[in-house]
Amino acid sequence: MIYDVEVATVADQQFTTIFTAFIFADSVTECREQAQEILDENHPNINSSYHIYIEEAM
Repeated sequence: MIYDVEVATVADQQFTTIFTAFIFADSVTECREQAQEILDENHPNINSSYHIYIEEAM
C-alpha cells in the first residue's frame, strides 16, 4: 500500500511539519518504522516531542 505520512513537532500546542512523504509499505506498522528511520537519519537532533501522522493514500 501507499501511505501519506507527515511528521511534525509539537511545542506550545503548535504543530510544525518536519517532513511529508509517500511511503510504500505492507502495513501501518511497517510504514511507521520507515518514517521513524527517515526521521532518525535526517533529523537526529530532534529534542522536542513529535507525532507521525499516517493515512492511506489514494
